[in-house]
Amino acid sequence: MRNYPVLASAVAVVALLLAAPLRAPAAASTLPNKPVPVDTKQAAIFLTQLAAQKAAQLRIKTGKATCPAKVVAKPNAVTRFQCTVPYEGQLVPYEVTIDTAKARFDTKPGMAILVTRLVVAFVETNVTGAKKVDCGKAKVLIRPPKSTVTCSVNGGAAVALLRVEDVEGRVTLTGVV
Repeated sequence: MRNYPVLASAVAVVALLLAAPLRAPAAASTLPNKPVPVDTKQAAIFLTQLAAQKAAQLRIKTGKATCPAKVVAKPNAVTRFQCTVPYEGQLVPYEVTIDTAKARFDTKPGMAILVTRLVVAFVETNVTGAKKVDCGKAKVLIRPPKSTVTCSVNGGAAVALLRVEDVEGRVTLTGVV
């Protein structure tokens, strides 16, 4: 397994993902001029390592990323494909983007990864009188941006409503009913 620094050179990552050798030191002008297969196994390894870093920060478990077997990158174009990464047994989609014209590589999760214990702490802090909060049994809540998370407060005496703002996992308390 190769170790990738988090801030790897975009050109080097693009070159690694494209199954074609470079003719000179990594530069945008050295990328292939014809469609080439993307080494999606390397993309999966890269995503797995990024996920492991995120999981360590959040103190949750993750596994190996999976990507489609065949993807072809066109020259001077943007190629996108979807991979998935498991967090605590739940799959999170990631969009992988390779821009061969600009030698850029990017990954973006399609859902927010909310750690349940952190959501509970947020509700306890922001809802007056919240002594017992239950947001479900799962260790993580995987939600799309702009969706709602509900948590039972004080044994069902109230329900806290939280809006998922973005894929980074920012939430806003929108009400208590």
